[in-house]
Amino acid sequence: VRRLVPALAAREDVAQAFLDEARIAATFDHRNLIPVLEAGADENGPYAVLKRGPGFDLRHVLQFAGRRSRVIPVPVAVHLVGSIARGLQHLHERNDADGWPLGLLHGAVAPVVVHVGMDGVVRLDEFGHTRIAAAARASDPATLADRLPYVTPEQLCSAPLDLRSD
Repeated sequence: VRRLVPALAAREDVAQAFLDEARIAATFDHRNLIPVLEAGADENGPYAVLKRGPGFDLRHVLQFAGRRSRVIPVPVAVHLVGSIARGLQHLHERNDADGWPLGLLHGAVAPVVVHVGMDGVVRLDEFGHTRIAAAARASDPATLADRLPYVTPEQLCSAPLDLRSD
């Protein structure tokens, strides 16, 4: 279950963005995206229930390899990058019920949001991160620290994002 931190859940604009994007993410059916099973709100604020199988985020996989002075083999790296690209492509090509592009961006691709399943399937996590993260940064710049190496120049300059940002 994913929830917003209380400070963000108290902001109506952020809570609504979280719910809107969780509900959109619940319509995704793609092998390389972690499924959202349910989205709603209760007395503790908005929530999303995600289906995450056993595995690790890519950050931990890279740290594990680094501690053992190992590199990720090229075929494995190609599989990882290809899976991430397929998940992003699915997001980017989503249309609404009338066939108009939704204009979705992930906006936060980093090893911490890439789930490497024990089944070998690589899935992107963190639906709806672009608008929610922007709101969080506005109130607490420290929220960007763990993703700083992966932030695009457009995000750093608060410029408009497009598909290239992902």
